[in-house]
Amino acid sequence: MTHYIDVMEGPRFKKVYELMKDQPRIKTVKRINLRSFYDQFDFIKRAGYPIIVTDYGKGCRQTIVSNLCEKYGKIIFQVRKGNYYDPIVRLTSSREYEFISVMDYMNLMSEGKGTSLYAAKQVIENIALSDLFTSYPEVYTKEEFARPRLWIGPKGSITPLHKDSIDNFIHQIVGLKRWSLYPVRDIPWLYMSIPSSKPDTDLGYSKIDLRNVDLTKFPDFAQAKCVEVFTMPGEMLYLPMGWGHYVECVEDFSIMVNYWLK
Repeated sequence: MTHYIDVMEGPRFKKVYELMKDQPRIKTVKRINLRSFYDQFDFIKRAGYPIIVTDYGKGCRQTIVSNLCEKYGKIIFQVRKGNYYDPIVRLTSSREYEFISVMDYMNLMSEGKGTSLYAAKQVIENIALSDLFTSYPEVYTKEEFARPRLWIGPKGSITPLHKDSIDNFIHQIVGLKRWSLYPVRDIPWLYMSIPSSKPDTDLGYSKIDLRNVDLTKFPDFAQAKCVEVFTMPGEMLYLPMGWGHYVECVEDFSIMVNYWLK
């Protein structure tokens, strides 16, 4: 059984928290164009706030779905199923999975079925990026990024509240997602912990279910204040490490690719 340790003990997060604990709050996430993002990235990185790039790249939805089915249809996804929404399921490593081909999965999405299946965090090869109308952000070399991840899910599929251990660049390709973002200064109030098996990652999972917050059980959460933002097709969200986030698909289905730094 995996044991967990206090997220505030994360090796890198300690330093990040000391730098950002007095960071002024924001009410909205700033939206800028791609050229400005590249020109200002050194400043954006130091400031430590999320940014949405409005024109990162947009392809035809029908073409993207066709590319996935025709070129990659035989690839097998391991999709989340059952009660994967519950953060305790993640914390106890009891999440259920099902194996399904890309073709069959996309057919379920197109038919409005498969609503309990979430093809999350699928590793994709670089050769597939152009078929999804996406590419690595040009603020680092390709070698500095981990392999891209593909996320496809129906309306209502979520990722429970957590924080990443590294900077994240998230390209929304199809559909709409709602993000509830919590600044680094609020992490002490989010009841997060990290798996003892991965103490060097600083990846933290919250015990709180944002669909039904129990303040009698998690009273300190009342001190946290989220910033809500939607990502639309063609937009990229830059999310600095340490920011807590909860994500929900709010249209019929969503396709997203993200790029983590190594």
